[in-house]
Amino acid sequence: MAVPEISDGFTGTVNRITLGATKEEGGTRTSTVTIGGARNVVYGGSIEEKSEKPVIAIDVLDSKPEDWPDVLAESYKDVLDSPGDWAKKCVEEFGADLVCIKFDGIHPDKADYDADHAVKVTQEVKGSWSSSCAVGLWK
Repeated sequence: MAVPEISDGFTGTVNRITLGATKEEGGTRTSTVTIGGARNVVYGGSIEEKSEKPVIAIDVLDSKPEDWPDVLAESYKDVLDSPGDWAKKCVEEFGADLVCIKFDGIHPDKADYDADHAVKVTQEVKGSWSSSCAVGLWK
């Protein structure tokens, strides 16, 4: 059975953005990651209008999670106390292209850490690798 060609229309575009900057561009990374750029619907439209290839982003928490099930914590047991080591493991062992820091510890109902904690964690994560370039922040 032949697979039918899908020609669903899409008039918008997704912005393309390059995350990070190499030394030649005034940054500190050894490579950059470009995301976005789609001008068609997912799995449809023409190949000429495709976006950048998908990337893998993995979350890193700013503090050790106390409510994770054992089966999830097992993969990270050696790095849960160190966001920098956690990020490095995500990049080097799990193949992450990007790391997203989740600031769980600064929540007032949790550890209630201050802004200095967030700065320290961000610097630790950013300094833990050089090739993957983006640190997203969310709470």
